[in-house]
Amino acid sequence: MGRKKINKRVTLKDIAKEAGVSVSTVSFALNNKGTINSKTKSRILKIAEKLGYFPNSIAKALYTKKTFTIGLVVSDITNPFYSSVIRGVKSILIKSGYNIFLCDTDYDFNLAYSSIKSLIEKNVDGVIIMTKSKEDKIFIDLLKSQNIPIVIYDRNLEGLDVSGLLVDYQTGISEAVTHLVNLGHKDFAFVTGPKEYETSQARLRAFKMALEKFDIPLKNNRIYEGDFKMKSGEEAMRYFLTLKPLPTAILASNDLMAVGLLREAIRQGIKIPQDISIVGLDDTIIASLTSPPLTSVVVPQEEIGIRVAELILRAIEKEEKIVSYVHTYLRIRESTGACGTINI
Repeated sequence: MGRKKINKRVTLKDIAKEAGVSVSTVSFALNNKGTINSKTKSRILKIAEKLGYFPNSIAKALYTKKTFTIGLVVSDITNPFYSSVIRGVKSILIKSGYNIFLCDTDYDFNLAYSSIKSLIEKNVDGVIIMTKSKEDKIFIDLLKSQNIPIVIYDRNLEGLDVSGLLVDYQTGISEAVTHLVNLGHKDFAFVTGPKEYETSQARLRAFKMALEKFDIPLKNNRIYEGDFKMKSGEEAMRYFLTLKPLPTAILASNDLMAVGLLREAIRQGIKIPQDISIVGLDDTIIASLTSPPLTSVVVPQEEIGIRVAELILRAIEKEEKIVSYVHTYLRIRESTGACGTINI
């Protein structure tokens, strides 16, 4: 048997020979650099496609001094919120020729720290940080010491000198409170995330401000500290059911905890929304799949992914540091209803 013929990889030199131009001209055309006659550039691109040219990523990195990789650091990959965010990030970065290194910290500082070090070792072109750790500044300082562009999501940016995307919780949470007040509710409870997280404090602050507009106080025993996971929502409902009188409306700081509230209420024989109304926050895919479907404050996840991706590209390619905002709003489903009277 004869030896199988192996097709030689097409090089810039092959394209240059076919096009009758220099190798540097081909490189400029393929990398959209320099000033080249548009007809010449078009002809080179067509020849490259005809010959079956695939760019050499290592050569491209040497030429541009970039790796075309972005680090994306998230708190909990199992949370449906992040799956939608990642879809948005990918839609922009892959189209722009970048690959993504995804790091899941699971709310663990040591894991987050090792992830950031790994991204630095991989020489990524930029990092998007979407964790909720109070130690985020350590990661930011570490990346800045290596001159790596950064985008931060949903945290105080004062004094950090980086790009960021912030969330306006006030609008959506205010709509939720107004909706519940119009249904006759006056006794509210709230499930926070870990209180040391800035995002937990921002959501609680927005809730209190919304209640103040109706002169409704939020008693301390109506606030339960969760951890953004479903089990803590179940624990919160068991706690609220010990209170006399019971709150008639509960808002959770994310959908996972709201689902936990819902599950435990049903387990305890509480009817939703006839006895207690429940509102989530994020409006992830699970909000529409619960029984009853969950009323939730929409934090537009795919839009967030698109926006942070656009910010990191501008930070890398134009060295711009921009702070932008995303707005929230209420999506009403069947977990909220007219205020009832429950006796258990």
